[in-house]
Amino acid sequence: MGISAHWMIHYLNAGMAESAEKRDEEARFMAEFDEGFAVRHAAALREINRRIGLDYFGVDCAETPDGKLLIFEVDSCMIVHA
Repeated sequence: MGISAHWMIHYLNAGMAESAEKRDEEARFMAEFDEGFAVRHAAALREINRRIGLDYFGVDCAETPDGKLLIFEVDSCMIVHA
């Protein structure tokens, strides 16, 4: 998860390594993902999975202020960091 005030964001240019605050927010989001984001958007994520038909892919998305899922792209070649 990359966090930035800019709309065009990539994890590698988000300043995540330089910001403990951003890393803490990312850690909280990931720790609560299964009970939060994944539940709120389960139907949409299932439909994406059905339509894509791949075993592995990434979803570049955000949650709008009113709680809707905003998809930027779905791709099989995303950068995964640990």
